[in-house]
Amino acid sequence: MKHGPIALLDAHVPVVVLMPQDRHYDRVSSNMQEARAREAKIIGVTTVGDVKAQALCDRFVEVAPTHEALSPFVTVVPLQLYAYCVADHKGTDVDQPRNGFPRFEGDCTGSFLLSLARGAVEHGHTVRVLAPEPRRARPAPRWAGIEVNWVPYARPRLLQQTFYGSGAPDNLRLHPAKWAGAASFAGALRRASERQLADCDALMSSWCVPSGWVASRTAGGRAHLCICHATDVRWLSKMPGGRAVARGIAMGATSMWFLSDTLRSRFFETAGLHPARVATHVGPMPIEAPRPLPESRSELRHRLGIEGFTLLFLGRLVPVKGVDQLLHAVSALPAPISIRIAGDGPERGRLRDLARRLQIDATFEGWVAGDRKEALLRACDAVVVPSGPQDGLPTVLFEAKARALPIIATEAGAIPEHLRGHADSLLVPPNDRAALSRAIRQLQARRATE
Repeated sequence: MKHGPIALLDAHVPVVVLMPQDRHYDRVSSNMQEARAREAKIIGVTTVGDVKAQALCDRFVEVAPTHEALSPFVTVVPLQLYAYCVADHKGTDVDQPRNGFPRFEGDCTGSFLLSLARGAVEHGHTVRVLAPEPRRARPAPRWAGIEVNWVPYARPRLLQQTFYGSGAPDNLRLHPAKWAGAASFAGALRRASERQLADCDALMSSWCVPSGWVASRTAGGRAHLCICHATDVRWLSKMPGGRAVARGIAMGATSMWFLSDTLRSRFFETAGLHPARVATHVGPMPIEAPRPLPESRSELRHRLGIEGFTLLFLGRLVPVKGVDQLLHAVSALPAPISIRIAGDGPERGRLRDLARRLQIDATFEGWVAGDRKEALLRACDAVVVPSGPQDGLPTVLFEAKARALPIIATEAGAIPEHLRGHADSLLVPPNDRAALSRAIRQLQARRATE
């Protein structure tokens, strides 16, 4: 235990300690005593009958004695159960859904859609949401003016996996069998839309397929805003029958929202229609306004344990985000820097191993929201967006711009259209580690002179 973590301990901080009877026993015992001296609550995982260790714990779980090399296999079991129970108590879905609509306040899933819904409520509207039913049973959430209705699309519920895990795009790319869930959801969504539209005045759909297509088929003359992202526009341009689907969406929409002019052009080229056929808007997804925090930047850095030049990555840990490229770029720098990686996903374990192997000072924060997210955005020196060529337009770019935070990003997707000419940003080619290293070094030197 170093000075930083120790300074954070008090009577409100639980400390989980693994204390098998191995060669680290005395050192761990000393750390436990330091934690107790600061009134921290100790939750211990100890060997059966180890009275000495258990006397230092407020609560403890016993595990069977085993060889030191095998102890991780034994001690990890209560940790996994503890993590599961904490997540379940907080209402967090342990399956980590990444597509759909938020299922509770603070949920990262589709948070921009909740922002859109709240914006509509602020303008005097009421909002009814149709979203994929989570695999794990839970009541639909409710916010003021917002009614959420789950749309079941497979039975038993365990088969509802299209919109879970890494998110629909990666699920469908890595597991083609899950396209069956996408097809069944389209049918279920259409039936639900036809039932729910009787007393609705307008529709807003997110993703061209299947939501935009369903909304265009069921709008029945009502206003329909179709929000198009990057992946769905690419799907339409490549899928068999994509032209007919794109035309159907455009013909049934009164307005369409694209992340960039390039994506708008690609959609209408796929549809074989002139862009003037429907009203269009080009721009990023909405973001939450900066939150007021009582601490100064220096106080935030001290609380978060941030020292020296520190980069922030904020997003899903999936291949298209290019976090491995960032880690390699940082490892090539002559002077060490720190990285805070705020996000989660199937790549997390591999990226942690890579950071450890490259000996990089990388802290994996997990998903962050609210005050924790705000604190990281204000405390770090720059946001880095190392996206691969297939990425769209990460909202963190605009969260950084809203806080006047410098940005290093790749020229992927719609990013260049929104960052070219921005004084405090540096653009590099995707998958170019050397260029990314040079940009980081350039920004670090610039910050050192400020």
